[in-house]
Amino acid sequence: LELVKTSIFSLKPSPPKMNLSKIERKALTKLSQRTDLVIKKADKEANIVIENKPQYITNGLKHLLDPKTYEELTKGPTLAITREINQTLTKLRNNTGLIDETTHKYLWKDPKLTKTQRISYPNFTKHL
Repeated sequence: LELVKTSIFSLKPSPPKMNLSKIERKALTKLSQRTDLVIKKADKEANIVIENKPQYITNGLKHLLDPKTYEELTKGPTLAITREINQTLTKLRNNTGLIDETTHKYLWKDPKLTKTQRISYPNFTKHL
């Protein structure tokens, strides 16, 4: 058994075979080093998208600033939503008995969390 272990550990695996030619690897390396491009995974399928950075930023802002899709918020909704959820949980415990004290304590969240405990989000919300 020790001989088999020693034999296995002495094997040196060969590096994976590249599916790109030397020229393609070189081109890909050069492309990935360019700071004027954004290279990212496409939303669908296993494709990649290469877009110049100014156009990428313009497209992103176009979506965010579209009033039919997003609405700018003056104040984040997290605190109000947390309070509403807590009120509902308390009603479920006190008035209906649908949840017990342990479940209430587990689900109830303190609305006065420190900034580092809150979720960060941009002041835009998507219209549903």
